[in-house]
Amino acid sequence: MPATEQTWRDQKLMHVIFAVTGLLMLGSTIWMFAADHQREWKDSQRTARRVEKRLNKWQQFQFETDAAQIEQARLTDQLVNTQLVVPDRELLTQFQHEILTTRDDFDFDRIGNTYDKLQQRVAAAAEGRAAVAAAGQIKSDVSESDNSGGDNSAGDNSAGVNTNGDGANLAQLRATAESAVQAAVSTRAEFIGDLQALVDHAKSREKEFLRLRKFQAANFDAAKANLGLGHRDGRPPAVLEQLQAKVTENAATLADKTDI
Repeated sequence: MPATEQTWRDQKLMHVIFAVTGLLMLGSTIWMFAADHQREWKDSQRTARRVEKRLNKWQQFQFETDAAQIEQARLTDQLVNTQLVVPDRELLTQFQHEILTTRDDFDFDRIGNTYDKLQQRVAAAAEGRAAVAAAGQIKSDVSESDNSGGDNSAGDNSAGVNTNGDGANLAQLRATAESAVQAAVSTRAEFIGDLQALVDHAKSREKEFLRLRKFQAANFDAAKANLGLGHRDGRPPAVLEQLQAKVTENAATLADKTDI
């Protein structure tokens, strides 16, 4: 049979059918996705995902807030414990020896009085905190005894806690201890402020002495220069003695200004 280019089916018709079926398949695919996307439970699912996402973010914020509050409480407690430490009196004595001189006008009595008051208030704060801790332990022991059906009178009630009440006595102890702590912290700030005032006064005094020493050094240099010129010009011995006396006087004054 001779070769021919004629096909069994009409190619143009086949192309039309293929194009139509392709469009139909594309349309059905799009319709399928649209129908699946528009199912009635899809809106609820999207809402649930938004709620879950926001809830997770809120939980993260809550966790970070709790962690920050715990860290703040820890640092605050550490700060209070540090503020309730009384400086060693030996350090105060060394500070007094370093800052005072024979020409000083400082009055250290106020510092000593504030230091003694600080010791008393720190001791009172420590006693109050110890009483609160003991009272809290007794209340906890009594609560455990109540829960276990034991004897409510068990344990040492030396802290004076009203074990049959609602803890009003414990709250009063806490308020008293907090007041003592605040008083000790305030006294410590006053003590440090007095020390800083002495330091500032010492710096001001040193600055003033350095200024005076600068001018006195200039006078001493001028006196030495005048003495040198007198020797060069062959001035009389009486005049040279006067110039030498000026040099000696200015040297003594300069040495006095050097000792601040």
